[in-house]
Amino acid sequence: MNYQIVSRAVVVATGITEDGGREVLGLMVGDSESEAFRKEFLRSLRERGLSGVRLVVTDQHAGLLADAEELCHLGDLPAGGDQIKDTAGGTRADSCGA
Repeated sequence: MNYQIVSRAVVVATGITEDGGREVLGLMVGDSESEAFRKEFLRSLRERGLSGVRLVVTDQHAGLLADAEELCHLGDLPAGGDQIKDTAGGTRADSCGA
């Protein structure tokens, strides 16, 4: 038997309900973590009704943060108590209402 190991990119969106429960909102597998792949995933979440995002946590992926800011129109909203956060420590206070 011949097997081949292939590197793939996987993104997962998890939501937290008002009562504290967690739900998987979306999962996508792609060839790479390209801008097109990330934006396709974020757009698919919005098209399925995702809105009112108040927290984005990443693994310090600058491209994903930029895409989330762009697709959630963070620059258009006043700074508030909600956050975009990377797990390496940098935090920016912004709201994300799609």
